[in-house]
Order: sequence, then C-alpha cells, then structure tokens
Amino acid sequence: MNPDEFEQRLRKEAFRPIPPEWRHELLREARLDGAASAGLAPSPSPCNGLGEWLRDWLWPAPAAWAALAACWVAVLILNRSALPSAVEMAETRANARLALAYQAAVREFNALQLDDPASAPRPSAALPPRRAAEPSQARMHRQPTPSTYECLETVSTQQMA
Repeated sequence: MNPDEFEQRLRKEAFRPIPPEWRHELLREARLDGAASAGLAPSPSPCNGLGEWLRDWLWPAPAAWAALAACWVAVLILNRSALPSAVEMAETRANARLALAYQAAVREFNALQLDDPASAPRPSAALPPRRAAEPSQARMHRQPTPSTYECLETVSTQQMA
C-alpha cells in the first residue's frame, strides 16, 4: 500500500469523538510528559489535588519552610508565656488601687496644710459620680464604702503582716 493511498483512505474515514473520561486523562499525561521532556517541573492546578499542589509549590526549599514554621511556633509560645497570670493581674489592680488611695490622701493632706478653704477639695468632688437610682433592696444590702484613710490603714496593715 502506497502512503498516498493510505492517506486518501484515512481522509474518507469519519472521526469518532474521544470519550470524555479518556480525554482528561490523556491531556494530563501529555502535559506531564511534555514538561518532563522539557526539563520543567509540571504546574498542577489546585483543583487536581490540594496536597499535590502544595507539595509542588513548597518543594523548592522545604528546609526554609520548616524553619519558618518553627519560628512561628516559637513566637506563639513566647507570646503565650509572656502573658501575665491571674495572680499578677490581681496584684497590678491592687497596686493601682493603692496608688490612687495614696494620691487622694496626699491631696487631702496638702489641702489641709495650705489652710486655704477655697483650694481644699470638696468631699462631693472627691467622690465618684453617683450611679442611677438603685432599687431599695440593693441599697439595703450594700456595704458602706470606706473612706480614704480607712483604705490606707487596711492596706498598710495587710502589707506589714
């Protein structure tokens, strides 16, 4: 059979479509073979498999990615360990209250030393603003608030003990 006769015979044949399930597989294999023969790494899409795609994307420097991950873990651990504990937070709040009480006592003492009634703080100004009216039951069971000097006395006795 002559090559020209063979070609003419092929031209007369009708094309049959490739089954769709074969088409995808054949094209994928052709791409992989073409990339391998060209010496290039294949570029899989994320749709084919996320694991494969991530592996191919991270593969050029796995040690660098592992070191970066280890650094992030170290940063997170150090950040978590640097947070103050509940005891430290309570001590900080207590020290802040003590500092405010001392500051109020010093202000009152300075006002008394000046012997100037106009510059002395008024008791109503030293107190925090009142809240909205409370129900009568809450007022009955509420403990009276201690004065500044009472607060200082209790704090100083607790510190000396």
